[in-house]
Amino acid sequence: ARGERAGRGREAAPHRLCVSGANDRVPWPRPEGYDRRDFTLMQRALEADNGSASFFTSMPPARLPGLPLNISKFCLCCGVTVGATDQPNLNRGWANASWDRKQEIIADHTLGSFYYFANDPDVPPAVRKTFNQYGLCADEFEEFGHIPPQLYVRISNRLVGDYVMTQNNITSPRNKEDSIAVGDWSFDEHMTGKYAVPTGDGGFEVILEGNF
Repeated sequence: ARGERAGRGREAAPHRLCVSGANDRVPWPRPEGYDRRDFTLMQRALEADNGSASFFTSMPPARLPGLPLNISKFCLCCGVTVGATDQPNLNRGWANASWDRKQEIIADHTLGSFYYFANDPDVPPAVRKTFNQYGLCADEFEEFGHIPPQLYVRISNRLVGDYVMTQNNITSPRNKEDSIAVGDWSFDEHMTGKYAVPTGDGGFEVILEGNF
């Protein structure tokens, strides 16, 4: 749409972890600077879902494709809930950040959520048991503490040309008379923001921005 501006938010960037259910798995590490209060929203979502952590991720995640069934390796992807492994806002400034700043952003995307679900006493025993049945793959990314050193960055700088494509170009109308290409995947826009919005009664509601 001519004259329109795209938002400054960027799709959430998770770690695409290699998760193991093998006996030699690496237990979820306690991140440096870990503070259980950072996971208050996770705990509230857990309690609202009757003690289920399915809003976060399924355990185990999807199997790594092509592996024999006797190899217990899985690939963690993402999610679009208030407590998913995707965490918007943490990647603000990534595109033009210095190398040192990018390392700080990567460090912010730690495994604290997994450590919380596996160890915190407020988490139901059944959930703790499930998360403790899995961990990091002992034979993957060994030199980086078994964590991929690169975030799964879905989008970086945007090219600004004579025409800026917006959500309206894709959704309204869905059928185009002047198409120039065909894609092979749904439009997979992950959340770009997470905000506490006043409800008017003294409380707040968590709103996700950008999913469609």
